[in-house]
Amino acid sequence: MIVSLEVYVFPRNSVATRWLVAQFDALQDAFVRIHLVDDLDVASHHPHGLLLERANPEARDPDDPDVHVYVGAHWNRNHEALTKAHVRQALATLRADLSAFTIEGTSDADQEG
Repeated sequence: MIVSLEVYVFPRNSVATRWLVAQFDALQDAFVRIHLVDDLDVASHHPHGLLLERANPEARDPDDPDVHVYVGAHWNRNHEALTKAHVRQALATLRADLSAFTIEGTSDADQEG
């Protein structure tokens, strides 16, 4: 069975949320420039970008941020790790405060259990 993997960027505070919304286009551009891959297993799907998602206010926990970034990492754990690193690099390129964001992949939960 092939399972899709995802990477999420969650702002940890309201300042980070505002930054993420204001800088999203620049973050998208930086990520696409960085995220060129040679892995033939996923290369035909590149370069792909980021999505800025707004949480449904009726369905989200009030303690969760109301926006986050989503990026598909295909079905490959190595590519998921590379995607997380590239998102972190794109944030750093824009001089974001990395401590203000949580970057996690869907397989992170598998490793916790």
